[in-house]
Amino acid sequence: MTKLKLILMAGLVLLWGASAAMADPLHVSLNTSVLSGGTYTLGLELIDGDGVANNTAVVSDFGFNGGSAVGGASYIGDAMGDLSTSVSLDDVGGGSIFAQDFTAGTTLTFSVTLTDNLAAGAVTPDAFSFLICDTTRCYSDDASGALAMVNLDGAGSVLASDFITFGDSQSGLPAPSVTPEPSSLTLLGGGLLGLVATLRRRQGQ
Repeated sequence: MTKLKLILMAGLVLLWGASAAMADPLHVSLNTSVLSGGTYTLGLELIDGDGVANNTAVVSDFGFNGGSAVGGASYIGDAMGDLSTSVSLDDVGGGSIFAQDFTAGTTLTFSVTLTDNLAAGAVTPDAFSFLICDTTRCYSDDASGALAMVNLDGAGSVLASDFITFGDSQSGLPAPSVTPEPSSLTLLGGGLLGLVATLRRRQGQ
C-alpha cells in the first residue's frame, strides 16, 4: 500500500472519530454602535426545562471592539468563568446565569458551544439565551428580554438556524447574527487535503 493511501486512510479514521466527539461552536455578533460608550450588563442563561441535568453551554472568545468588561461577574447556579477566558453554565441546579457589566464598543462578539439533550418524555426543553440590560430594562423587542435564544430540543446538534434573535426598536439595537464557525474538524480536513496535494506533487517529480 502506498504512503499516500496510508495517510488518506489514517486521516479518514481521525476525521470520523473527531466528528463523533466534537460539537461545532457558533459565532454570535452584535452591532452595538448605538450603545457605544455606555455601561450595560451582559447576561448568559441556561435554563432547565426538562428537570434533568443534561446540558451545558461554554461561551468564549469575547470581543468588545472598543469596549471592555467592567468589575467582577455575578453567578447564579453552576455558572463559572470570566470574559477574559470562557464562561461555562450547566443545568444541574435548575439552571445557571452569568452576568457581567461591560462598556459597549462598536461590536460584541463571542462563540458558544452547546450540548443538545432532552430527557425522554419531556415536553419542555432546556434553553440558552443571551441578554443585554441596563438598570431599568433589557434591550429586546421580546418579552423575555433576550436578544438570542435557542431551545435544546434533543435534535442532535444546535445549528445557527435554530436560534431565534430579536432587535430592540426602542434603542435601535439590531438583532445579533448567529453563524457557524469553522470547526477543528474542518481545519483538520483542510490540512489533510493540503498534505495529500503536496505528496502528489512530490510523487510526480
